[in-house]
Amino acid sequence: MCAAALWTGVTVAGQTTTSVLRPVVVQELTPEQIAAQRKSAQMSQEYWYGDADAAIAYFASQRTPGYTGDNSRVWNSLNPLEYPRALGGLLLGTEIGMYRRTFGKYASYAPIETVKEGVVGLNGAFELESFTTYQSLDDLLHRVRNEVVPRERDLLPRPRSDAARAQSSPAQVPAADRARVETFVREWHVITISHCARWQLNCATTLLASARERFPDSADVLMLGAVAAESQFEMTDAQALLRMAVRADPNHVAAQLRLGRLLLAQGRSTEAQPVLERALSLARTARHDASRALALESLAEIDRRAGRTTRARERAAEAASLALFASPLFAGLSPADIYRAGQFYEQPRRLAALRDLVRPPGPR
Repeated sequence: MCAAALWTGVTVAGQTTTSVLRPVVVQELTPEQIAAQRKSAQMSQEYWYGDADAAIAYFASQRTPGYTGDNSRVWNSLNPLEYPRALGGLLLGTEIGMYRRTFGKYASYAPIETVKEGVVGLNGAFELESFTTYQSLDDLLHRVRNEVVPRERDLLPRPRSDAARAQSSPAQVPAADRARVETFVREWHVITISHCARWQLNCATTLLASARERFPDSADVLMLGAVAAESQFEMTDAQALLRMAVRADPNHVAAQLRLGRLLLAQGRSTEAQPVLERALSLARTARHDASRALALESLAEIDRRAGRTTRARERAAEAASLALFASPLFAGLSPADIYRAGQFYEQPRRLAALRDLVRPPGPR
């Protein structure tokens, strides 16, 4: 440890006097701390430009919590050029929380002793970092939409000057930065809803309600609503939501796939086949291998029912060749379990796409 004194000089009547301010104590790092900092920097580079899964596993093994983001006052001070860096921190924190299985509200069947300190918000007690990440993203979404953050609104009617009104009004955000934030927050909802559904956490319902309020016309959100309806055996509602999703985005692979599989499960093979063929074509073009495999399996079932055994075997072989669900995210789950958890079967691809969206520039 070492100390450094700060001095200030003041000129009065041609003479300069100096005075000592309070000393600043500089804490020297131990060799172990220096090594830990270097390792952390190395793994940060690995997360962005190398093996992201290995980096997440490393950070999740550390005692320090994941990054939780900034509150609205910090967002307001950020230049839009800094959004990718801030969003990247929130994404890393989310991935660490999902890896640790501390993200989101605890399962309703969890023993009381497993519940850590948290906060009350939305639909109950959330693990603290999950809630602050959600709140930070919601604040930023309001800002890029040129809206006042709800909890910062002045609810008391009072006269204000034009200058005061201008000062309280949110600044305009460039369209490109707004589009990036809108995409990030929507995709973050899809990923976290699917994670909560996979672990049967109550936050799946809470976050779906949040997504519906913020992105009511999104095909992703409509499709996740259909998944929730399907889990409650509300098939009519599920089908209606899926058709709305397809109308909102005719090229939405997951919506086409789920609609086709729902029709097939109801014994409506004739209606299901063209929908599944469309899903397969879209999946091949977009290189969505999980959706491609699921579409192939469903089409193979239609072929078997119709007596087209050779074609059924060909489709089944193509699906098997894709070697899906090898990611650690799917450990211990059957394909049926994975499919039921929202869009969880697309989780590796969607997480990679979000990293691409906010990846900082520069070589590894």
